[in-house]
Amino acid sequence: MKVKQCTICGEMKPLGDFYMQKRRGQLRPRARCKRCELRVKRERYRRMHPLGVTYDLETGKAWRRTGRSRRIEWTSQMLSDLRRLFARTKNEELAGILGVGVKTVIRKARELGLEKDRDWLLGIWQGHIKMAHMMSRALGYPGRIMPGEHRNPEGEFKAGSVHSQEERRKISEGNRRNWMLHKRERRAKIRRTRGLDDEEKTAFVS
Repeated sequence: MKVKQCTICGEMKPLGDFYMQKRRGQLRPRARCKRCELRVKRERYRRMHPLGVTYDLETGKAWRRTGRSRRIEWTSQMLSDLRRLFARTKNEELAGILGVGVKTVIRKARELGLEKDRDWLLGIWQGHIKMAHMMSRALGYPGRIMPGEHRNPEGEFKAGSVHSQEERRKISEGNRRNWMLHKRERRAKIRRTRGLDDEEKTAFVS
């Protein structure tokens, strides 16, 4: 097994403990081992970000590292906009305004104890219902059945179709017989799968 000495810790380690890099068209191990390489990168990150906050130039937002994940750093302006707009603005639109995800908006609103305006929600629901009715009419759906309307006379409930007490008793007894039959079949199948018949069972018990 080929080994190499790390320039940081000075230990002799196999080549699998080193990151590979391409030099002059050939893959060669780096001077520092993986453990020392990660330690150097963490120390460099702490020096560059003493508070653990990173500013993203593309989104214009600040992020805070928490282990392997990152969470957005809420500014005072973002919190003010959230408190002002959350009650009467959809979460998707608010997420686009703040530049964060919808789940992030919901989680932060719960932390701050914010709630939607009930009158505004009622208007949104009524608008959705009207839109659904319009789509149903456009697609040709008849909608709900009104009192006195008969759309399928042949399939409707008719008087006298209810079973009598005697018929119910016969149906119940038939269902019970079928259930007992299936129960015996299941037991026989279990005995066959286990490879034990009744004679072997009695011999085994005795």
